[in-house]
Amino acid sequence: MRRRTKWAAAGAAVVALGPWLPGWLAAAGLDAWNVPAVRSQMAANLRTQVRLDGEIADLQCQIRSKDRLVDELIAGRLSLADATDQFEAMLAAQPRTADGLRQMYPDVVSDRERVARHVMDYTRSRLADAAERDRLGARMSAEMTLLFPRNHPAGMESTG
Repeated sequence: MRRRTKWAAAGAAVVALGPWLPGWLAAAGLDAWNVPAVRSQMAANLRTQVRLDGEIADLQCQIRSKDRLVDELIAGRLSLADATDQFEAMLAAQPRTADGLRQMYPDVVSDRERVARHVMDYTRSRLADAAERDRLGARMSAEMTLLFPRNHPAGMESTG
């Protein structure tokens, strides 16, 4: 009986203090009168989760596509210009990534050249062997000079 009395007193105290401490009741999950708002928030959270899951799946697909393009570029079956074209097409659906490239390469004048520099840097980062990375870097730098002759004197390499 004594335990029941303590629980009843604690419950009465919570009910009595509720109007003066609404934030505490909400934090404790005891604001039963707020069920419609909680359900609405849960529905909004689920919609956000579905949207974010879709964005994550799209980004994972884009990364796999980038990796396939880079593999082709490394193997010499794809030129820097062709890889840049395909990266640009992917970026058309990712404006935040394009904005990030503008911040990453602020000294570059055109978006196309930014993408080409990103392709170079992304490709070089995939190679563990320094000699292979240097050979590929030289090949891509030569292609970069052909693509953007005014901006890339012979021997200039990407620094992004």
